[in-house]
Amino acid sequence: MAKAYQEGRGWSIRGQYKGQEIYKSGFASARKAEDYLREQQCLLDQGGKPARQGPERTALCVALSDYARECLPYRKGARQDAQRLNHYLRAANLPIIKLLPFAGDSAGGEGTPPVKPRIRHWTVTLVDEPVREIPDSLRAHRAEQAKRAEPVQQARARLACMKVGDIQTYHLNTLINVMKDAGLSAASIGLERAELRRFFSHAQKVWHWGAHRVNPASKVSVPKIDNVRTRILTSSEFDRVVQQLSQYDNLYVLPLVLFMLETATRSSEPIEHAHWSDVDWDRKILRLQDAKAGGREVPLSNVALDILRDLREALQQRAQTVTRREHREKWLAAAQGGPIFRTSYNALKKAWSVACKAAGVDDSKPHDLRRTSATRYALQFNGDIFVVKTITGHKTDKMAARYVQISAEIVARLMDNESLPEDMAPARVKRHSGPPAALPENVLSLAQYRRSA
Repeated sequence: MAKAYQEGRGWSIRGQYKGQEIYKSGFASARKAEDYLREQQCLLDQGGKPARQGPERTALCVALSDYARECLPYRKGARQDAQRLNHYLRAANLPIIKLLPFAGDSAGGEGTPPVKPRIRHWTVTLVDEPVREIPDSLRAHRAEQAKRAEPVQQARARLACMKVGDIQTYHLNTLINVMKDAGLSAASIGLERAELRRFFSHAQKVWHWGAHRVNPASKVSVPKIDNVRTRILTSSEFDRVVQQLSQYDNLYVLPLVLFMLETATRSSEPIEHAHWSDVDWDRKILRLQDAKAGGREVPLSNVALDILRDLREALQQRAQTVTRREHREKWLAAAQGGPIFRTSYNALKKAWSVACKAAGVDDSKPHDLRRTSATRYALQFNGDIFVVKTITGHKTDKMAARYVQISAEIVARLMDNESLPEDMAPARVKRHSGPPAALPENVLSLAQYRRSA
C-alpha cells in the first residue's frame, strides 16, 4: 500500500487502486492520510469507479454545470433550479444555464421497457451571460440590490471554486449565515440549501462520489420557514375588485379572475394549460393535459361554463369592432381554438395590484383566489375533503386542508345558523339563514336522547 509523505506543512497520500488514481493533501498526520486511502479503496470496492474526474478534482461550479445538464431536462420546475444554480456559475465566471422547452417526442420508441418513461421538459445549454440593458430609472435600484447581494455572491464564489470533496457542513453553514445577515428570507435560504442537498445526493448515488459519508447539506442549520398564509377575500372585497377589473383594458383578466375563483385553479393552469379543445361542455369538465401535479380534470359549474361562453362571445364581438383584417382574424382565432386565456401571469399580477389598490383591498395576491375558493367550497359542502380535493386538485388531505381557512368568527355564526355578512363570508359563498335543517330519522337530537334515557 502507498505510504503517506510530507508535503509542505502537512501530509499527503497518492496511490492507484483499480485504475483510479487517489490523491489528497493537507492531512495533520501520516496515519490520517493512510486512513483516507483505505477509505477510498473501500468506496471503490462498494460503488465502483467514480464518474468524471471525481470529487477531489472537480470544483463545485463545474460539477453543478454537469448536474444541470444531466438532471434539469426532466424537472418540470427547472426554471427555479436553474436560477439558483446560476448564482454559483455566475460567481465563478462560467457560462450560465439556459433552458428551452423541449420540442421532441417524450414517448419511448420500439424496444422501450414497459415502465413509466422519464418525461423530458427542457433542453439545457450553457451560454455566456448577455449584457443586460438597465433603464436609467432602475439604475439606482439595481445598484442598491447588487450592493446588498455582494457579500452573498462572494460567499458563493468561495464555495463554487472549492473541490467538491473538500466541502464540509461548516462551509455551507458559513454561506447560510451570510445569507441571513444579508436579509434573505427563510424560504429563499431553505430552497438554496435544498438545491445543494439534491446535488450532493445525486453525486453520491449516481456518480459514486464517496467523499462524504453524510450529505454535507443535510446537517446545515437553516431558519424556520413560516410561509403559512391565511388571507381570503370576502364577498365585499371581491365585488369591489371586480368592479375595478371591469374597467381594465385587458379583455382576459376579468374572466380569468372569475374563472379562478369559481374553479379554485392555480393561475398557471388556465393561463398555460387550458385550451378550448380541453373543455367538455356535456360532462362539464376541463381536461388539463398538464399542471403542477400532472394532468387532471377540473369540474366546471354552470357559472364557470357561463364565464367561458361570455369570454368567447366577447372575443367574437371584439373581432367585429376592429378594422384591420389580420387583427380580426386574430380575435376570431382566439375564440375558436388554442389557449383560452391568452395573457400572462405578469399581466394578471399587474391588473390585480392596480384593481386592489383602487378598491382599497390590502395585502391580496392572485393566489388568494384559490384559498378563497377552497374555503368557500369547504363551507358549501360541509367540509367534505374528498369534494374539496377533487375541485382543487390536491393529492393529499393535508395540502387541501391548508387552503381551507375557516375562522372562529365564521364558525360562531354557523353554530347559531346565522347568515354570514359580506365583510366576513368568503367571496361567492352561498350564505344560508333560517331554521336548522331537520335531522335524519335515524339520528336523535340531544333533547330526544335525554327524554328517552
